[in-house]
Amino acid sequence: MITPLSQGAITTLGVFGMAGNSPFREAVDQVLSIKNFKNRSEWEAAVQDLFGGKRSPFVSMYELFLSRTEYGSTDYEEVEDEDPHLKKFIETEDRCKYRNVYPFLEDQETAYDHFSYSRPLVLRRYLNQLKTRLGQRRRGYTLVFLPETYDLVLPTVVRRSYYQRLRTAIAPFLSSGSFQVVLPNQLPFIQREIDQVLEKGGKISEANSGDTREEGTEDWPSELASDKLITGTLQLNYRFATRFAIVAVRRLSSLSKQLFELLAERHKNDPRRFILAVHSLMESIVYSSIMNPSVVPVFVVEKQPGETKDKYRAKAVATLLAFKHYVMSVDPFYIGLSSIVTIKSALSGTSSVPYLSSPGVSRMVNKDLESLVREVVYKVVSKELGSATDFTLSLESEAPFVSRIPSSSVFDKGVVSVLSGPRLGGGAITIQTIPINIDSSSLDSKVVKVILDYGEKALDQQNMSGIENIAIGSFNRGLSQKI
Repeated sequence: MITPLSQGAITTLGVFGMAGNSPFREAVDQVLSIKNFKNRSEWEAAVQDLFGGKRSPFVSMYELFLSRTEYGSTDYEEVEDEDPHLKKFIETEDRCKYRNVYPFLEDQETAYDHFSYSRPLVLRRYLNQLKTRLGQRRRGYTLVFLPETYDLVLPTVVRRSYYQRLRTAIAPFLSSGSFQVVLPNQLPFIQREIDQVLEKGGKISEANSGDTREEGTEDWPSELASDKLITGTLQLNYRFATRFAIVAVRRLSSLSKQLFELLAERHKNDPRRFILAVHSLMESIVYSSIMNPSVVPVFVVEKQPGETKDKYRAKAVATLLAFKHYVMSVDPFYIGLSSIVTIKSALSGTSSVPYLSSPGVSRMVNKDLESLVREVVYKVVSKELGSATDFTLSLESEAPFVSRIPSSSVFDKGVVSVLSGPRLGGGAITIQTIPINIDSSSLDSKVVKVILDYGEKALDQQNMSGIENIAIGSFNRGLSQKI
């Protein structure tokens, strides 16, 4: 199972490889050239197998694109038995020149938009289950920070429409009384942070232009509107996460090109193996873009009845400091790991989905997160009070749980049959949640003051290049794993 930013990375890997004048087209030119086949009928069968075969993931995406109307709709366009696009492609010489064979062979922005289109609705279904599961045990006012960082890899021209779809889908969860789910990328000041990072990197952002305004911010928790320490820590997290995402996208672009060059060389005399390899990669993109399978860490901050304001603030800051370290170490590692699993699976012509959904991966993430939270708080306290400080941090018992979302509740009926194959476990999108919740009873007044003081200092003394180096190192370690 993989984290949200890892899913964005796999989408990126596929988009850079397969959209526009891509390495994919060059590889198809080499391997599926008509001269490599005994006759035209054999060549046509190979092309049909690649783009329109019964088990081809390309069919899933094509039908999904055709069935897109609006959320909740069950109307879709009927697909003719004889696909005119495929027919046109086959008739156009022996090269992949026909620009609109399938939508994902268009420009990168269009490809990103297609792949990310259904994710907001999957999130909506997931958040409904998350609220039910986590809300059952809550006694006080609770914030649940969900680092839905998938969007950080999206081009700026796609980001704006994605945010609008996302906000429409999750609106019921943005203001929900004593239990509120917070997707930071839906906070106006976080969107501004993302914009600023992109603009400094030479990219023009459209995320907050036009009709994207700060209306409705009164519905957000007061801490996210008025507490400078909490908002500043959260802004810092996303500033870094966006900078790292830019670095990761550049590396993934290079890896994607290398992957298709290697596929073309390795399978130049074996079209069948090449087709299996492409299908493996495409399958990974399809499922990761709709959150299957995934591990979603949620950082829970609950204000207990009678709890002092400072203790609550300290717990919130400690949680967000842990979130920052998750962004700079754990998430980059799993971006690299999931990317290399996908690449190696494609090279071998086998599906990466079973590897990514392995229970062992989710146990690794769970262990990493629990250790990370303790380590972050211990370092903060020991830095200020000395390493010999007698202090034990407790985490509230929060067992990971699995949400299974029927594909029929997300996709139009035209694609349910396609997306209900064995890879989706009978038509279910599987999302495993790992809740992290600090037990405030382990924070005495001295520790509370130390955390708040450290948080204030950290906002002014961040070495972004140092943090970036840690993340890049973690990312590269993930890429170096042998599967």
